Amino acid sequence: MPTYRNDSTTEGYKLTAPGQSGEYVLRPGQTGASVRFVSVSDLTKTSDSPYWNPCESQGTRTVSSGERTVPLSDNCKKVRVQKVAGTTVTVYLQSSDNKPPIVKDWDASDPVVDCVVDGRASQVICEFAGSGSIQVVELKEDAELVPVTQTA
Repeated sequence: MPTYRNDSTTEGYKLTAPGQSGEYVLRPGQTGASVRFVSVSDLTKTSDSPYWNPCESQGTRTVSSGERTVPLSDNCKKVRVQKVAGTTVTVYLQSSDNKPPIVKDWDASDPVVDCVVDGRASQVICEFAGSGSIQVVELKEDAELVPVTQTA
């Protein structure tokens, strides 16, 4: 999500700001951030920041066997569970009583499982059949990506 300066003397450009819905007009002489990298002759990139990152958090969980609870943040839109190594794992949202599980007796044949949570779960429960590890990545809601267009 780079920052641009509008070097035009007459043209305004529509941009979508990070964390905002809808567009705003970057008027001549103004500086503003965009959710996209753009190539317009009148817009000079002044910085690569603020940086876009869809990850809220990530961590590897290693267990000898049994159940492991992974808390989710309030900003979590999607949870991605990645198989790292070891035994089979069964993954539930919120509770191991919430059946059916997202994935049951998971082995390395499908190394990534994604699930949209949108605030409907505050934790992931992983049941390990033996010694193993997984990586849990929380993806936060990101701004809508729209192309930059000139205003009339």
